[in-house]
Amino acid sequence: MNDEKKLEIKRLKKYIWGRVEKREDDYIQKLNGNIKEIIYSVVDFDEEFTSYVNENRLNYSNDDEIEFIQDKIDLDYVFIELLLWFKYCFEMEKGNWAYDEAVCLNCNSGPLIFKEVKATDFMDKIVCQNCSYEMINGEKGLEKFDLQTTRV
Repeated sequence: MNDEKKLEIKRLKKYIWGRVEKREDDYIQKLNGNIKEIIYSVVDFDEEFTSYVNENRLNYSNDDEIEFIQDKIDLDYVFIELLLWFKYCFEMEKGNWAYDEAVCLNCNSGPLIFKEVKATDFMDKIVCQNCSYEMINGEKGLEKFDLQTTRV
């Protein structure tokens, strides 16, 4: 692993720790002082998993990823899922997740990227980098994003 990748993983761990630190979930409270160490371990195990599947060009599901981590560390499925959601949020903030299956509904252009819907868990939206129009991938393709009418 090169130095740039190591630095990126270090930033990711700090980001996830910062997100978890702000939460008041009962499960997190039960973990007490070990939480930072647990987060760092989960990130390391996930890096091991993704490196393996990428090197071997394997298809995998979120369940496969979480179950791999659970085999390494005894944690609640939902908590691991939350930590991986925070990883995805970190990657979205950096603009690493592009949506390339369509063009913007507003300006008929792009590029389109995924962004986190703030103050929610497990919800993203698609944002046009050209005009900032917000969309969601609905049942019939792209639709205008509206937090009030979008089902979580």
